[in-house]
Amino acid sequence: MNTTKTYRYGVSVFLLFLVFLSSPLFARGGGERDLDIRLIGSGEAGMTIRHMLGETTIPDDPRRIVVLAEEGLLLDLIELGIKPVFSLANEPADIALAEPDELEGIQITRSAEGISMEDLVNLEPDLIIGHEFFVERGGYNRISRIAPTVVVRSDDPAEAFIQTAMIFGLRDEAESSVEDFRTEFKRAADSLAGRIPSISVATVYPGANIALWYRSDVPVPSQLEALGAPLRPGDEIWGTLRPRQGRAFISSERLDLIDGQILVLLQSPFLEGEMEDLARLTEDPLWQTIPAVLNDRVIIMDRLGYPGFRGQRRLLAELVGILEVEIRK
Repeated sequence: MNTTKTYRYGVSVFLLFLVFLSSPLFARGGGERDLDIRLIGSGEAGMTIRHMLGETTIPDDPRRIVVLAEEGLLLDLIELGIKPVFSLANEPADIALAEPDELEGIQITRSAEGISMEDLVNLEPDLIIGHEFFVERGGYNRISRIAPTVVVRSDDPAEAFIQTAMIFGLRDEAESSVEDFRTEFKRAADSLAGRIPSISVATVYPGANIALWYRSDVPVPSQLEALGAPLRPGDEIWGTLRPRQGRAFISSERLDLIDGQILVLLQSPFLEGEMEDLARLTEDPLWQTIPAVLNDRVIIMDRLGYPGFRGQRRLLAELVGILEVEIRK
């Protein structure tokens, strides 16, 4: 049976089977950005900013910050030296790229469960920061009566990092980090130009639901495309697949569409049944006809393993390493 290379947190292991934005992140250069958060005033009460759901005055030196978003925003705050008292996460017991001491003292709840308004009040927040989906789910007007509430965009990790920093007067530091990353990214793309084999990116969800990724905001296919990887299937096929948000579902009878020289599988061990269904699918004779499977060029990556701006930097390092190995084959 073919072995499969699995990557998470910079570690590669060999397994017999597997045990969720095109991003403008890499295209934007210097100059004034069209940010969703803007400073509109400053006074004794604090800095007032405008964001996508309203205007909010940020208290000076907030100490009880609540995060109504998943681990990407949490890690951005930690990266900025700010520790909230509460956050949501996909899997509280296993937050990628976070050290135990960074999470110490933070109450973390599974995002699928959310938080009740009563529990939110009991946290006694002096500032609430969140992504639009989670804030609107609870009702922005209701939540903002509990504490000043700011909504940060979530589709572009670099811009989200800068906007989060702006809330705390740290925009210059964040922009410097982002520009350094973009310089590093361009250097990597230039080095890999014209050398990357064709790549298919897919996910096998529970129930053996197979999705192909292409021109997506999801970190792995987004970075691969920005690095210049030829993603398969190409435009001539993709338009027929009725994609939504950079993803199209196919049946097992159409595994022939996974025709890249390399297959990158984006999987998560936290969805019940996903590992088992992937293992079963790999025993299907049609799976064995996939070119990357035949040539032992299947790579499994954690689709929840690269949250926030910290995740973008780690992902770049991992992808460059993976691609350099594959290019030498």
